[in-house]
Amino acid sequence: MRSKLVCWLVILFIPLLVACSDSSSSDSQNSDIEVVSEIEGTVRVALAGFQLEDGIDPITGIENKGMQTFIEEEFQPRFPNIKIELTQVPWENAQSKQTAMLQSGDVDILYTGGAFATQWYQQGLLRELDDLIEDDANFDPSIYLKGVWENSYSTKSPDKSAHFGIPAVLGRRVTIYDKQLFDQWGVEYLSENPTPEEILEKAKQMTGENPETGEQNYGLWLDGKSLNLSTFVALTHAYGATGGEGTLDDPKNIDWSLNSPEMVKVFEWLEKAAQLPPSDFLNALGNESFGLENNNIAIHLDATGASTMAEVRASANEELLERFESVLNLGGLKVRAGLPSIHSLWRKTRKMWKRPGKY
Repeated sequence: MRSKLVCWLVILFIPLLVACSDSSSSDSQNSDIEVVSEIEGTVRVALAGFQLEDGIDPITGIENKGMQTFIEEEFQPRFPNIKIELTQVPWENAQSKQTAMLQSGDVDILYTGGAFATQWYQQGLLRELDDLIEDDANFDPSIYLKGVWENSYSTKSPDKSAHFGIPAVLGRRVTIYDKQLFDQWGVEYLSENPTPEEILEKAKQMTGENPETGEQNYGLWLDGKSLNLSTFVALTHAYGATGGEGTLDDPKNIDWSLNSPEMVKVFEWLEKAAQLPPSDFLNALGNESFGLENNNIAIHLDATGASTMAEVRASANEELLERFESVLNLGGLKVRAGLPSIHSLWRKTRKMWKRPGKY
């Protein structure tokens, strides 16, 4: 019975980041909810990084709904006969803990990192989902970007023959910068597809005492302990550093090239960039105010705009949406392919907030 629930559950988890931030009453959310299925069963779910209990966002002050409340208000009314057993796993040790759960057979569904999932699939720990997808008439793959659905190694086998996961988010592969800080320092805005050199040059110009406010500014922030090495991977694309040649379905025969001149450029860039953020960037900290009124960081690599959208929703003041701008990530595509601004993301997210439970 558990295997038949996989598609249902993962699909409903897609809007969690929005639904869990909704502070409206449960009565208004449940008033138009109808039962979707009488299917019965127990599903054990392990979530990497999700907050299970209700709480206050330390940055915005918004009351956030935890996963448990979301399940009770949004999922349970639609699937009243499904019992969900939730386990929260911190991101810091998600790989080891969720690996142990898979090996012991103590979990049915995972929310996790794509890099981990690829390894688990190759180790035979994950079930392929294509037969379940074909049997589910309500599942529509076209809701995802075609390239993500057909090519993501985080959810599809290396030979692209089978899905072992369903995308939950599109990732954070954009660069966001603060136009206000650029103006205060008299620095030209980032180009639409900035090179690593442009990022570094302009970030250096805005590291130090702000000429207008006298406050300490940092030209750049990047995640110094990223589990997925997002900035590093982007730099390898920008400099053409292959790292190795081969296929993921035959890892033993990959021809590694880790000492090439291109790879040297990657590490030289990282060495220079590491001088610009707050020192806490090594612990993935120091960017807590980015996207907010009191921001002191000019350029944020691999960003989301989530803090800005949460603040705008809390204050109803949309000025921040104009202040923070998004451009292509380091090593990004040479053609702008529908890159969303924070403003457009806000409009789409706001529509979802106004329609709770409408997936």
